[in-house]
Amino acid sequence: MNLQFENVTVQHAGTAKPLFENLQIQVESGKIHVLLGPIGSGKSSLLQVVAGLLPIQSGSLWMNNRPLENEHDKEWLKKFALVFQSPEESMMASTLAKEFVISHSPFAKTPPSSEEMAYALSKQGLPTLLLQQTPLSLSGGQKRRAAVAVETSVPAEWLLCDEPTVGLDGESLKKLIETLQNWKLEHPEGGVLVATHQIDAFLSVADQFLLLAEGGDIRQCHLSELFLHPEWLEEIGIEIPTVLRLQSQWISEGRDVPNTRLLSAEEVANFLMEGWTVRKPHSENELMENQHRRSVLREIEEANSKTQRRTHIDLRILWIGTWFVTLGCLFTHDWAGTLLSLAIAVSSIFLLGASPVSVLRQMRALFYLSVITLLFAGLSLHFHPYLNLGFHPVSMLQALQTSIRLLAAVALGLIVPFTTSEAELQQALASILQPLSKLRVPTAALSFATAYVLRFLPHIQEEWHRFQIIHLARFKKRLSFWRLPYIFVPFLLVLLQMAEDTSDALHAKGMVHLRDITVHPSPWKLKRSDIFWLLTASSLTVCLFLL
Repeated sequence: MNLQFENVTVQHAGTAKPLFENLQIQVESGKIHVLLGPIGSGKSSLLQVVAGLLPIQSGSLWMNNRPLENEHDKEWLKKFALVFQSPEESMMASTLAKEFVISHSPFAKTPPSSEEMAYALSKQGLPTLLLQQTPLSLSGGQKRRAAVAVETSVPAEWLLCDEPTVGLDGESLKKLIETLQNWKLEHPEGGVLVATHQIDAFLSVADQFLLLAEGGDIRQCHLSELFLHPEWLEEIGIEIPTVLRLQSQWISEGRDVPNTRLLSAEEVANFLMEGWTVRKPHSENELMENQHRRSVLREIEEANSKTQRRTHIDLRILWIGTWFVTLGCLFTHDWAGTLLSLAIAVSSIFLLGASPVSVLRQMRALFYLSVITLLFAGLSLHFHPYLNLGFHPVSMLQALQTSIRLLAAVALGLIVPFTTSEAELQQALASILQPLSKLRVPTAALSFATAYVLRFLPHIQEEWHRFQIIHLARFKKRLSFWRLPYIFVPFLLVLLQMAEDTSDALHAKGMVHLRDITVHPSPWKLKRSDIFWLLTASSLTVCLFLL
């Protein structure tokens, strides 16, 4: 069952450019494929696209002459077992035995037997006693091995592994490689696709390499081609392994060494003892500097894309004007003002450069709550003299009017966070609140906290979306209300970890007390565009208050 990408384009919601564009590759069955790329290049996203967990904007993905029908194609989902990059976050049950039951539930009505679970654990070097323990009590390495044991026990065709070597010792890594080789032999109609930035462990077992650059381009090659072009690895930010570099050098020098397999450590040692020369490689520091430079350039590009999407309005004026209009949306009281609020919100999103998809994603929960409210707003119950169910359209229309005003106000409030960086938010708010510093109000700390909260909310949404993907991969169906408890605890633990990491970062910067937070606001220099926007916002606010 070969996997065929035909002009596939994938783009995350709210991003300026596609992650992959017009991708055309073929992943052959019966082989171990290793997807190589630097951190942040899109390896995890590509695995999720293959597994049917992420939507495709254009193009098609085929397997055995069958196309991927939609984002939640259950038959397609059942062809794949996915080991996530952070398997400890994908574990949802109270015991490890119940983790096996969850992963097997889409495939069979009867759960696996205790013997089958014990056998799967033994292949990863884990004792049977762990079956009755909570996954939270396992060490990091045990969680990773347990995740591999759980996913390799299901009757899928393809095994997808996202950074599976992280946190594994030598013995555990050996068992992982054996597991991948056994899966390849036992599933000739499927195969193995491993995403990693550590190539060393897979050089001797990979049948094909997929080199993923930051721009989304993929180069497919075999080990024999890497011997001839080891620089391909450095071009995507991957350090060339020592054995590969030496063997490539000796092949280029015309020495009698194999070009279809990797030399063993003993063979390399013998050649070195014979006096074969070794060229000086690029220093590790130089490679790290290049990776850091690419990372910094990527962050600068993302920040610039946000700034370019926004018009040349001073952020402080934009924020003040947005506050004015938001208050007007909340306090208007008739249908003319309500419809004007909605028109202002929609037009502002497009004119000020915010991503409509990102705004809608953040407002999805509020939208659903508004719909539920409308369903019950017009109903009335009377119990005397007998039970009577009534409906009042006026009450429903009033609730609809309130919901529209609230949705418009929230949409306007999201424009500034989605079009500015965290530093810009903090500095702008500090400038606005600067007069309050004369009253001994900690304006720097207040602006700092507000900026962090506004930036933290989208991260919460991203984490929730990630856990929805994890649920889809495990249960092979969309998240429902009755299965919310499965992801609630892992989701809460991730949020607590994010808060702890933020606290540690602040302590590392010396920000222990409120007085340690300092912001240097820039002076006010109003331009014509700023004055025009402020007057426009003020006029719209007055209109909303009067309507």
